[in-house]
Amino acid sequence: MKKYALFVLLVFFAVAVGIQFSEPVAAAKWVKLDKKVIYNPYLEPGNTKIVFMVYKKGKNKVMVKQKFYVKDPGSTKFTYRYTWTNYLTKVSKKKLIFRQWHAIDERYGKKIFKTRYSAVKFYYRYYIKKYINTLKP
Repeated sequence: MKKYALFVLLVFFAVAVGIQFSEPVAAAKWVKLDKKVIYNPYLEPGNTKIVFMVYKKGKNKVMVKQKFYVKDPGSTKFTYRYTWTNYLTKVSKKKLIFRQWHAIDERYGKKIFKTRYSAVKFYYRYYIKKYINTLKP
């Protein structure tokens, strides 16, 4: 009987340790990294507001959601139009893939960059300058 109780106790302990080790792996979720709001009166008829919500998963995956809002002439409120989702994924030591989901066309665009930066560093050092700052009037 003592051997059986010891065996049950060891199995219970092994299950408890297994749950503790599996918890951090399951917790890999998208974490909010940055938020930028840009007002541009020249993109569409009326004033345009673009909200960039940036999330990261580790250091090698970044997701940028761009929500476009338009204020029609004579209106005081912005109305939601569409969302674009961009993904920056580091796939090897010197290769980063940039994918963009166009909500209007319902298609992906893809571009490959040769860089040593992680996806998070690439976002801060390249993406903001190339894509976000060019939208400012």
